[in-house]
Amino acid sequence: MEKCKQHWMLNTGVRRLILAMTLPLLPAIFLLVSFDLLETCLVSRSGTQALAALAFSAPLTITLAAVAVAGSITTNNWICQTASNDKSALKGNIVAAIISSSAIVLLLSIAFYLLTPRILQLLGIDYAAIPASFHQGARPDLAPWVSEYARLRFIGWVFLALIWQVNGIFRSLGYVRHASWLLSGWMLSKMLLAAVLFYDLAPAHLTLTPEENNPLLAVGQLHLLSDFLFALVSVLTLVRRFKLTPAALKSIAWKHTIKPLTAIGPGALFQQGLTPVSIGLLTLIIASLGADKVAVFGIVIRIEALAMLIPIAFTASLPGLVATNWWAGKVQRVKTLISTSFIILILTQLLVALLLFSRQHNISNWLSRDLAVQNGIEYYLTWVPLSFIGSACVMVAMSCFNAMGCKSTAAILGFNAKILLLLPIALLGSLLF
Repeated sequence: MEKCKQHWMLNTGVRRLILAMTLPLLPAIFLLVSFDLLETCLVSRSGTQALAALAFSAPLTITLAAVAVAGSITTNNWICQTASNDKSALKGNIVAAIISSSAIVLLLSIAFYLLTPRILQLLGIDYAAIPASFHQGARPDLAPWVSEYARLRFIGWVFLALIWQVNGIFRSLGYVRHASWLLSGWMLSKMLLAAVLFYDLAPAHLTLTPEENNPLLAVGQLHLLSDFLFALVSVLTLVRRFKLTPAALKSIAWKHTIKPLTAIGPGALFQQGLTPVSIGLLTLIIASLGADKVAVFGIVIRIEALAMLIPIAFTASLPGLVATNWWAGKVQRVKTLISTSFIILILTQLLVALLLFSRQHNISNWLSRDLAVQNGIEYYLTWVPLSFIGSACVMVAMSCFNAMGCKSTAAILGFNAKILLLLPIALLGSLLF
């Protein structure tokens, strides 16, 4: 299978193979996770309440990404199988996957748009309006801010899904550099638009006070514009690279499309959905402690995402390597791939933990001007970063199990880590606090 580059993945040295498949993705993934932190800095200019509002939107925006990535994983598997077994159906299946995924996401976006107020209530946004004490006035109502921002993101959900779909198709066929360039361009466009907001190069809602307007609207508009533009660029790039024509649409066998997508999709969606569910329940727990604690939580989950750069890159690069060698019967080579990757993970995450611990004061000052929020960030960076080693191992182990066809094992591992362990410990911590 030349397009999936099996021969190269079966015979190249393990360390060289890991580096060759991971390094091209690092710039794109770095831009992807660092933009969230930049977005937090942008919103922090409007105060702690704006940060709290952004944090309440996190479970919703993470859900957008989770569904988009689940669709990408589903497409990855199906397209690579098609390239192996029936190349004549490749163009038709690419078009079918994009249309099917876009239709499902469009229906979800409509449902989420209409249910936004109810979803925010379930996330505990009303608790954040409780006064800090009985002697203080009520805090600003965050629900309108979050609702307007979330609805803008729901409008752009289809564009987000398209970007991930196209990226998954390129990666599944071995075009890692194409995928990396598209992701990098997407994130750079967002950063350019963010710079426009930072330096007031164009009118922006963030220059207004919270009483005059919603400080999250400009950020939501930034996402919508960038996602639309790069969904268009991604689709045009895909059409040009694989010479897709209207004839591919006519050749689609829709009855044979539903079966492979439904066989893979629900499992991928369940696993990807564990993160937004756990973040949503954590937000509900933390909301009872006050809006300032929610603001801290909104910042630290973005710090954690940046700190997990290497594990995230491995989840994008390792599954193809593991799957190719596993199904070729090279079990010992798979063991070497996984063990080498875990050694790299442990060493790099240990260095990241030490860096975060040593620079915690600088990081907190950079991310917020609120003293209470700064203290919360520093406390988090004192105790939590070492646990990133375990989180990294779980994340990569899940992707490797999926690659070997052990989807139920991956799902159980993720559920135990993100739901059965994390949430009770967080609840106990909030009660003790």
